[in-house]
Amino acid sequence: MAANAVGGASAGTLVDEPGGVPWALVLAGVIVVAAAVTAAWPSGPITRADADAKAEQMTPTGTDDDATCPAA
Repeated sequence: MAANAVGGASAGTLVDEPGGVPWALVLAGVIVVAAAVTAAWPSGPITRADADAKAEQMTPTGTDDDATCPAA
């Protein structure tokens, strides 16, 4: 909520300046691009979980004649 209030106050100040509307649109575009890059960045818990699952699938757990169950 605090960030929303700061953003609203900043946007209001920017728009009130002469020529502020085009700059507000440019700022909004930059923020959208930054959010898209951040969302597409391959890091975080989902990416790590996916990498762990792929590594687990590639790790051999035993041979076909091995009657034991692999450890979990």
